[in-house]
Amino acid sequence: MVIGPLLRGHSKCAGISWVGIRQQRLLPRIFGILLQFGGGFIFLLSNVPEYDSLPILNSTYMGSFLLSLGGLFSAFLFFKHKEQLKQVEQHVHWMLLIWVLSWWFCSGLIEIDDHVSSRYEINAALFFITLSMLTLSLIARVVDWKAAEFPPILLLPAMYFGALIQFVDAPSRNPLSHYGFVSWIAAFTIQMLILYRSEWVWNKKVLALWHSFSMYLYVFICTWIIADFVNYLLPGYRLWEEIIWGLIPAFGVMKMMYLRDRVSWPVMDFPQSYVGKGLLPIIIYLGVWIIFACHNPADPKPLPYLPIVNPLELVQLFSIIITLNWLSLIKQDEIPKINSLNLSYAFNLVALIAFVYITSVVAHAVHFYAGVRFDEYTMFSSEVFQASISIVWTLLAFIVMCFGTRRQFRKIWFVGASLLSIVVIKLFLIDLADSGGIARIVSFLTVGVLVLVIGYFSPIPPKKKATVT
Repeated sequence: MVIGPLLRGHSKCAGISWVGIRQQRLLPRIFGILLQFGGGFIFLLSNVPEYDSLPILNSTYMGSFLLSLGGLFSAFLFFKHKEQLKQVEQHVHWMLLIWVLSWWFCSGLIEIDDHVSSRYEINAALFFITLSMLTLSLIARVVDWKAAEFPPILLLPAMYFGALIQFVDAPSRNPLSHYGFVSWIAAFTIQMLILYRSEWVWNKKVLALWHSFSMYLYVFICTWIIADFVNYLLPGYRLWEEIIWGLIPAFGVMKMMYLRDRVSWPVMDFPQSYVGKGLLPIIIYLGVWIIFACHNPADPKPLPYLPIVNPLELVQLFSIIITLNWLSLIKQDEIPKINSLNLSYAFNLVALIAFVYITSVVAHAVHFYAGVRFDEYTMFSSEVFQASISIVWTLLAFIVMCFGTRRQFRKIWFVGASLLSIVVIKLFLIDLADSGGIARIVSFLTVGVLVLVIGYFSPIPPKKKATVT
């Protein structure tokens, strides 16, 4: 076979290129590169897979390893002496580096596919990619090879791809199972090490983005692990697992805000990535999670249901408070401002989410204490629910208008007045539409009394007089 002699002579290709560089002769350099590419393609076409061979110690993988090693040496030579080469050759090292990495990763992943059980395959592949990127980063730093500092940027996309495959394939399986604890701990550790080592090489915008996306993946994996563990402890109680998908991201936001002036690297060095713009996607996720959680019956089995202090509603409230705290810190300039974020609109949106949350608390209470089935049609058809939200909304309006009166905030006062107007319209169109309902009559009388109290304690704040200078 031609494979054996070809592989034995492949290291000579790099030697020919080296001679061409030292003697500044173009023909040997071109011949050395073509011989490497030709040898690789011949090896690819002539190779016959050995299905019963030993892992790693087989001609297919060892041949690929030698091709990678020779190509790596050639790529480094062309990079180190690029100033001595013709202008058209000064980018050859990039082509050779891509060639090397293609051989290295393709052969390694194929070897894993051939010799590793399917349940360990993703974790083994992630561990292989992680160690490969670390090795390349270390080599690049030792020999001062700047070009080789860039490929490790692909470790994070590989981590995302591995997490996606694992989650889609088996979302109920802990990612740390099947030696996942080895691959994921190594991946996150080395990813942060690469980010630290690449600060003076990578583009600053890319580096900041990679810090944020590393944080997102870390929060996701931690949430997934804890949710699976809770599901293991409380099998059959799906609510507890769903609670974790809100609790851990909210706790992550709180932790980042706590560390914003306590940890120099990476939080203080990249404030936008970890406490500014970088937290915005998690904040948006929390808002969406709160709304979706409102549609959950919130049965806290094996615990009894209690309004507000049940686990789901507590985590929702915690998420709202964390979001308000984050927005307040931005307003106070303690967190870097986000140009694309309008704080006024953001506060209004959080207030709207809080309003939906409070309404859902009423719906949960009616479901558990009045026996009303928890679905939209049944709940909105219930006179107990309609009466309850009329009273609760009026109390909310009273609180908001009192706050506006005390602080002399006319806009806030008008928000409460608008809510009160909606309640009054609702009373006549819905609550009193059918006569004879005791709950409806009680709500009408209660709201009437509260309106009188509001009129006494919460008059409209006066307009601010323009100061004359």
